[in-house]
Amino acid sequence: MMLRSLTAERIMAGEFELRALSAETVEPFAQLVAQSFLVNQENEQADLARMGYDNGRLLYRGSDIVGGVVLIPMGQWFGGRAVEMTGIASVAIAPHQRGQGAALTLMERCLQELHEQQVALSSLFPAVQALYGRVGYGQAGLRCGWQIRPADIQTAKPSLPVQVLEPNSQVLAPLYGRQARVNSGCLQRADLLWHRLLTPSNDPLYCYGFGEANALSGYVVYTQSRSSRGESLKIRDWVVLSAPAAQSLLGFLYGHRSMIDTVTWWSGPVDRLGRSLPEPKAATLTVCKGWMSRIVHLERALLQRGYPTIDAELHLRVQDELLPANSGLWTLQVDQGRPEIKPGGRGDLGLSIQSLASLYTGLWSAEQLYQMNALEGSPTAIATANCLFSGPTAWMGDFF
Repeated sequence: MMLRSLTAERIMAGEFELRALSAETVEPFAQLVAQSFLVNQENEQADLARMGYDNGRLLYRGSDIVGGVVLIPMGQWFGGRAVEMTGIASVAIAPHQRGQGAALTLMERCLQELHEQQVALSSLFPAVQALYGRVGYGQAGLRCGWQIRPADIQTAKPSLPVQVLEPNSQVLAPLYGRQARVNSGCLQRADLLWHRLLTPSNDPLYCYGFGEANALSGYVVYTQSRSSRGESLKIRDWVVLSAPAAQSLLGFLYGHRSMIDTVTWWSGPVDRLGRSLPEPKAATLTVCKGWMSRIVHLERALLQRGYPTIDAELHLRVQDELLPANSGLWTLQVDQGRPEIKPGGRGDLGLSIQSLASLYTGLWSAEQLYQMNALEGSPTAIATANCLFSGPTAWMGDFF
């Protein structure tokens, strides 16, 4: 989904003004992003051009660019269905303009615009959690880094044929989609994310598939590098759609034991690859980064998500200070997994829009949120919410 252009429409916020990015302003914004995040300016500028300037927003004070943000339209899987989601990236404020409310204003105005566009959900990786909590984002899921020594994999050679693949999203995306839809939190990747993933940087990129050429059931995309700490193999992306595919990927990595010291990859807190090892404890969890989500348009978010194949009715009472159209009483009816949302109801379960995000993604159950004083409700309402939203912890391997 392309976001509506702000060329003719500007959003005023006191002394600040929000405008769309343009060909004339992309260079100064790319400079600001490079300064803020220590990234390559030329790469950032190329990415902005690739995804379209309509997806960038700049905050002005007078004629000065105070900051900006990149909006990435894509999808995110929850309950087996892809929910329309806009990723928030590259939130950058000029150093001499920080601490004056610019970042808060920037996020408020962007969320108001997304709500007008009826975008269901927004997700981001926070540099400062408190800032995004103030505009309605809640803790939502994890991105976990894992590591293993190839010599510790100790599995047989791949049981499936190993195919050399071109790192092409047209080949990989259908396989990735089959894995993503059964893992809440995984992205329905935008073209920009596929481009970043499959474009070599400093090191050559390698791609292999597992299975017959016309019936692949897994793949791995990785780079190799050498440093003072030894030789490493860094997996950029991986998919295993069967037990033989998981064994074959691990066997493929085991074959690198004489040349590679460490293998790293991104997954969830309960990792499919690690649990497929003969000795799962051989894989080490090295880092866990949290991401946040925001219910932008409550009706659409609740309608687009997947639910268990049960009959249930949940009466919500939601508080959303920034987007008041989300506030108030709502009744969610689920008929054998098919949702219907109506305004009104008893309000048996009361919570903030931040807590609703954590419930929606499955990071916390309703019972856990109740124990954290993050929601209030009757035992029946809490049990119903547990049934509708609980599941494995949401995770994603991507970063944006």
